[in-house]
Amino acid sequence: MYIDEHWAKNHILVTSRELLDWQHKNLDTGDYNFVMARHNKSGEICGVLGFIPTSHFSAELESEKEIWLAIWKVNEGPKYIGLGLGLLNFLKREFSIKNICSIGISQIVFPMYETLGFTVGKMNQLALLNNTLSDYRIAKVPETFTSSIGQKNDQYKVVDIAKDQVASALSDSDLYINKTQKDGQYFITRFLEHPKFEYRFLGVYNKDKLESFLVVRVVALSESSTMRVVDIQGDLPSISRVTANLHELLVTEGHEYLDIMQYGMDEESLVDAGFLQVETDGELIIPDYFQPFVQKNIPIYFARQSQESEQSFVLFKGDADQDRP
Repeated sequence: MYIDEHWAKNHILVTSRELLDWQHKNLDTGDYNFVMARHNKSGEICGVLGFIPTSHFSAELESEKEIWLAIWKVNEGPKYIGLGLGLLNFLKREFSIKNICSIGISQIVFPMYETLGFTVGKMNQLALLNNTLSDYRIAKVPETFTSSIGQKNDQYKVVDIAKDQVASALSDSDLYINKTQKDGQYFITRFLEHPKFEYRFLGVYNKDKLESFLVVRVVALSESSTMRVVDIQGDLPSISRVTANLHELLVTEGHEYLDIMQYGMDEESLVDAGFLQVETDGELIIPDYFQPFVQKNIPIYFARQSQESEQSFVLFKGDADQDRP
């Protein structure tokens, strides 16, 4: 298989047909969401470009014409120069793409993306530490670090939404005010029906109204665990009003921290509310790689292009193909 031979040996999309089908197979056509280049004479595969439309998880999002790039690989050598760009142009033309984003890119390809008119940048990581712990095994927390958590706001609460209640709780269209455009069905298919990972939905309620929700995944390592936020929808500023609630959840369940890998949120208000900014070369280590585990900070860069005159957009760890085995 091309991915196994040219991209990564024993890649998860090679070893797990279940994950490959869930992430890339178009159930309507039976085709896979990959663009492929073949040699005219030999038929040899010369390059592939994988993509994930938001409509893959909700047909109602088809009009958005938004895709996330996944595996992008062409054969090495002078005769293949320009083939990768050819795959991208074919994809954009054939599927009339309006919005396109790639997460997890190398800084080496920044100039290429910028030349193509993409916005490039770095996702930023924020962490809410369980400050009742004296020993961290997943995170590396210098003794000089302190985090201050404010008092609870009695008007707000954080509720673990039961799986059988997710569909009804997430049905309010007012929750989906951010770009990339998503909807309730997207979150059900993308997270509740994931073939490998278990996700939870934490609802942020102002009295009895759901203002926002966080999609989280608990990651365990030996006898320690963390809570990773992979997506947030709704009124994003409301997250800074419930840090005391989230911290209480960390303490109750014994997690070391909760972290958010994102771009586009109001980081200043989150820091004021008790989150810590994680710097790539900083002393505070909040790992991103768990399979296998690597105790270091990993920078994640992105490139995004839109035909729409959008003023802002928000990215999260659960976008594209970032949060997968």
